[in-house]
Amino acid sequence: GQLYANTRYPRGFNFNGRPWVTGHTYKSYAVDPVSNRMLFVGRTKHMYVYDPAVGDWVGRQVKPDGMNYNSCFYTLTMCPVQSGAKRGVVCWTKDGRLFHYDGEANAWTEMELTGDRLIGSVVDRGGIVHDSKRDRLICFSKPYKGAFDGRVCTVDLKTNQVQHLTPGGAAGMTDVGFLREAVYDPKHDVVFLGVNFPPAVG
Repeated sequence: GQLYANTRYPRGFNFNGRPWVTGHTYKSYAVDPVSNRMLFVGRTKHMYVYDPAVGDWVGRQVKPDGMNYNSCFYTLTMCPVQSGAKRGVVCWTKDGRLFHYDGEANAWTEMELTGDRLIGSVVDRGGIVHDSKRDRLICFSKPYKGAFDGRVCTVDLKTNQVQHLTPGGAAGMTDVGFLREAVYDPKHDVVFLGVNFPPAVG
């Protein structure tokens, strides 16, 4: 009923406390393995909580300032962390900041990062996964306009240290389009990226 207008939805929530969900929010939600509830952060001011056990939205709270910015639904990228030092959910922002959600405390905390500067998430061109074997995040991001340099960022979840990596074959990735769809396969210890190449490259 909104004629596919990403930014023209009503602000906030309706009379029943349910969020108006805009377009492009496919990375703005995740199921928290601690509380077993889905968190939705794709609105400017609030986070919303959905409980699949009752099939309804059950909570709303103000997000931290670093997750609260205009058009955040384009770039706030959630990543569930099933095990390890930061079990819960991590949210990655356009400014290269990370926030961890503690399902028991029902609270977000910004992660104090060290080492290299973390790249920021980009609409349709950023993906993040939890490497459970090494308990680290792996972030992929390219400019919205411009070539991908093949660089990958990792974040050690035990120390919060960021490291830039340039994997072998990075030079062959310059024509990659989307980097949005990323998934880690722990059985084979490999990351799959759903990307598109120009016809001449494919």
